[in-house]
Formats: sequence, C-alpha cells, structure tokens
Amino acid sequence: MTDLVDSPPVSLPAWGLTKEQTDKMQAITDRFKAETKDLRYDLAQRHLEMRKLFSDPKTDGAVILAKQKEMHGQVIKLMELKGQMMVERRKVLTAEQIQKLDGAFGGRHGRGGRGWMRRMWFRDGSILT
Repeated sequence: MTDLVDSPPVSLPAWGLTKEQTDKMQAITDRFKAETKDLRYDLAQRHLEMRKLFSDPKTDGAVILAKQKEMHGQVIKLMELKGQMMVERRKVLTAEQIQKLDGAFGGRHGRGGRGWMRRMWFRDGSILT
C-alpha cells in the first residue's frame, strides 16, 4: 500500500500559501499519517482477505457480509479522522484562500467520477481512493 501523499488539487502558488502555511499543513498531514498508519494497514489487510473470500467459490455469502461489516466500522473511523484533518488544514487558510477552494474545482469530478473532497488532500492507491 502506498503512503498518503499531500496533494492539493491546485498548485500551491495558486492558493497563495506562505511557507508557514505550507509547513503547518504538512505537519497536520504527517500527524494524520502517523496516527492512522495501523488503521490503514489493517484495512488493507482486510481488503485482501475480502478479495480471497470473493474468489473462493466455497465461501458462504454470510461470511463475506460479516467481513464487510467488520470493515465498515473501520472505514467510517478513518473517514472521520480524515475529515478532522481536513478541517484542521482548512483552519490554516485565510478567508480569501478558502474562497479559492470553491472555484478551484469547477464542479468537475475528475478521475473515476470521484468528487473533489476525496482528491483534495490525497493522491495514492490506498483504500481511500
């Protein structure tokens, strides 16, 4: 599994971030990555288990559904932590920079039809994408 990468959808100069703001955002992202490392690893392992269950014709559907239910709680927890991180990062921005966020995405959903919130802070091949 690749690490989460700090990747705003717009170049940093377009946002007008100062060095201090960039450093604060990176620190917030680094803390999030450290705090969620075990959870992300566990989710990746469970994802692999799910793939094995699906590919085994002998696996009962109830077993697959039970495993999916286990994963659901972890995914929710990770998404809540990600949301908290995004709110922390938003606090680093000025009101003018926050307004630029709205127009920066042009209503497009990008690759795979995914919305801007998912791409806003991450570029990776992890469970979140």
